[in-house]
Amino acid sequence: MFNNLKLEKQSKDINADLRNILRDKYLEKYKIEQDIKLLKANISAWENM
Repeated sequence: MFNNLKLEKQSKDINADLRNILRDKYLEKYKIEQDIKLLKANISAWENM
């Protein structure tokens, strides 16, 4: 019984860690996409000078 509770807690901890990793990766991806948009806008503005 104790082992089951221990495994259940470990499973919840692992799931929480995975959710945090996925969130961080999503935020990284979003930031990179925003940087790309900004760079494209800067290039476009530079070309129109």
